[in-house]
Amino acid sequence: MMNESSGQEHISTGNEAVATIIPWRNKYALIGYYLGIFGLIPLLGIPLAIAGIILGGLGIRHWKKNHRSHGLAHSIVAIACGCTGLGVSTLVILLLAVPESI
Repeated sequence: MMNESSGQEHISTGNEAVATIIPWRNKYALIGYYLGIFGLIPLLGIPLAIAGIILGGLGIRHWKKNHRSHGLAHSIVAIACGCTGLGVSTLVILLLAVPESI
């Protein structure tokens, strides 16, 4: 279908309700979400957490350009879990670095 007011073509594929749960139109948000979740693994998840934060930011930028892409909540969760994962890993590193005599 062609939208006369904006001149943009809209391809209607898939169910809109599914796109709100699984933001398949916003790959940054979707991949960032999973990386952020796996970034919660202490120490091993540090690179995943960093990638989740970056992709979460890119997912928000993509959502701002096209709200039909969905994925805002996934992007926020990616950033929140990535930051939490980095914090947990930092605490684990600090606890391992502190001598037990203290």
